[in-house]
Amino acid sequence: MLTKLIMKFHYLFLVVLLLSCSLIYGEKERIDAFDFSKLSRFDQRPITSVNLDEQGSPMIGTWEGLSYYKNADLFGYVSPEITKKLSHLIEKDNEYYAVTEDGDKIVRSSNGFEWTVLFDPQSKIYDILLLESGTLIAGTVSGVYLSSSSGDTLVKNEFFFASEFLTNSIDYLLQSVSGSIFAGTHDGIYRSKDEGQTWEKVSREISKDDDSISMLFERKDGTIIAGHRSVFYESVDDGESWISYRLPKFGPVKMIEKDGVEYLLAGGIILARKNDASNFIEIGVEPILAKKFNDEHFVVLEDFDIQGDKIILYKDTYPNSVFIGTKNFEASIWNELE
Repeated sequence: MLTKLIMKFHYLFLVVLLLSCSLIYGEKERIDAFDFSKLSRFDQRPITSVNLDEQGSPMIGTWEGLSYYKNADLFGYVSPEITKKLSHLIEKDNEYYAVTEDGDKIVRSSNGFEWTVLFDPQSKIYDILLLESGTLIAGTVSGVYLSSSSGDTLVKNEFFFASEFLTNSIDYLLQSVSGSIFAGTHDGIYRSKDEGQTWEKVSREISKDDDSISMLFERKDGTIIAGHRSVFYESVDDGESWISYRLPKFGPVKMIEKDGVEYLLAGGIILARKNDASNFIEIGVEPILAKKFNDEHFVVLEDFDIQGDKIILYKDTYPNSVFIGTKNFEASIWNELE
């Protein structure tokens, strides 16, 4: 009888211990990757881009103009007539470059607050790239434009024609560490080794049905990545050859690397992986936002940026919202990404 009681006590002890461990580890799992707040000023307002400057201050492009938060103070819309619908922001050497007015103009600022129109190529601009040499390249609906040696004009270079029915659309630009420039187009991937003067198509082995490029990125090891629908094309030899693999989410649109982690926006969801890993995992940002801010629908993200332990992102589905987050380093997700 005593033996049975002891055995029952042991079983009870083990059950309590397991439940306790489950509760403890479950609590850790419930720690969110980020703590978020919402910038309510932008609720139900059309947003075109979100960025964090090198100090982590938010720069938000809207239809009314650029809003720049500095030291937690809102300066309102800066140069509102010039910065309407600002996107594709570049910050380099205390200079800012961006595209505005539905992709019609390239603007510049030396402080983020006073902007001037730099170029008006009279052609819709899809992306801009500032080369290490200081040359500015614009990818447009009718080829690339290169800034002149004097820096005050843009010179057109219409280097391919897919067909008489399609525009010469240069959608994405990337300069690799090798110095090569890659252009993602509706007609595949092109490469220039002379700063945009001449170009060659390097994606001839990719099916024409699958070569409309939606993003470009370079990994730390020099691997070039081109995104298309649910596929990544990768090249480890500066674009000479490409391999493909499927993505966990449809529609890759943006990829950035910060502190050894690669972040991907695809299908309205942010995924991440270590910069030496092959598989992505979901961070869980979208459920956090839906739960905390009582969103009755799925949160579909349009753009994001990361600087240090801060993240900024926005959703363009009604009601439009901009969110700022701070990383929770104790969240278990970051252990997986170390």
